[in-house]
Amino acid sequence: MTTATPLSYTEEEGTFVLADGKRLYTKTWKPSNNTPRAVLAFFHGFSDHCNAYYEFFPTLADRGIEVRAVDQRGWGRSVTKPSERGLTGPTPLVLADMHSFLLSLCPPKVPLFVMGHSMGGGQLLTYIFHPESPFNDTKQSRPDLSGAMVYSPLVALHPSTRPSTLKVTLGRLAGKLLPTWPLYSPVNASLVSRDPQVCTDYVTDELCHDTGTLEGLAGMLDRGLWLEAVAMGRAQPYAHAEGDVAATAQRAPLPMWFCHGDDDQVNLYDATKRFAEAVTNVKDKTFRQYEGGYHRLHAEPEGMKEQFATDVAEWILGKCPAWGNAGDGGYTSMAGSGNRSNNNNAGGSDVAQGEDVSNIKNPAEDENDARTRADRTQGTIMKTEADEKKEARFMSNKAKL
Repeated sequence: MTTATPLSYTEEEGTFVLADGKRLYTKTWKPSNNTPRAVLAFFHGFSDHCNAYYEFFPTLADRGIEVRAVDQRGWGRSVTKPSERGLTGPTPLVLADMHSFLLSLCPPKVPLFVMGHSMGGGQLLTYIFHPESPFNDTKQSRPDLSGAMVYSPLVALHPSTRPSTLKVTLGRLAGKLLPTWPLYSPVNASLVSRDPQVCTDYVTDELCHDTGTLEGLAGMLDRGLWLEAVAMGRAQPYAHAEGDVAATAQRAPLPMWFCHGDDDQVNLYDATKRFAEAVTNVKDKTFRQYEGGYHRLHAEPEGMKEQFATDVAEWILGKCPAWGNAGDGGYTSMAGSGNRSNNNNAGGSDVAQGEDVSNIKNPAEDENDARTRADRTQGTIMKTEADEKKEARFMSNKAKL
């Protein structure tokens, strides 16, 4: 029997202070030789935190990639009292926080990449493509990024988890009256991973508090609606409501890597694929499909989490030789070849830009398929005992507000 070689890395905890004085918890995973080939800034998802990614970050550090992660405002160890849970603020503040953190990593001594998971992935797409993002404000400094990666992003919620239009409308109206009112909005634990232990870890992790505010939840859904409109061709990247396009759209777009598990029942796989296809100005892009993968690919069994970490590391390191050669405004591109390589190990496949490969279904087909998947997923509808305990903890904390 072979023994796995221990990963070689070091960890550092820290604090990042935002412009308004809010202190955010940060953690860094470094290669043990302290000479990284690249740096990856990371933004986590809803009801999550940077210490909940298992061996993903240590694995990247072992490969020579320094990971700089932050518990975002309202989440994880950045919450110092119950009343701060889910208190993210509106979208402009969310994007400003991201911008500030990324600028703190500049100027980079090695190529700087950024990655967002789930809610964080939706935030990152909004940050890059929305005309009102600080990233596209010509009056502000722009972080010197070598590439962006989005992982199971919230472009659209899966039909099995998507709230009704009426509920969203009422919630948005209530949010205008009581923006900071907390709302317990649990993620179904059975949908995060096919590994039962990962599901148990999620519901017993008190830092995954499943609590948003009316304002924060409305902002998260509104970002998704805009991204979904881009994916469906009803809105254009960089375009203001008046139709004019941000001047920054003329800059060379970042190389991008998209990935999603096609059995994710939290965020919709097809919406991510549509979005990747819709941003035609991004010539250097890769879409990575993980067949049968659930929401947390970094914690999926049967070799998928290992394959996922390898894919992320190889994409980043593959961009590093181009560092310093962008004086002509371009990057070394792996896209446009029209090649597709299928990887049967862990059920993944890459689709390079330039190839028309799509299994996109219409909404009715997807809804029927969602019901079928929900029927075969244990605990999809019923709350677990751990879920009930988590909800009880929330009600207890709410009473203290």
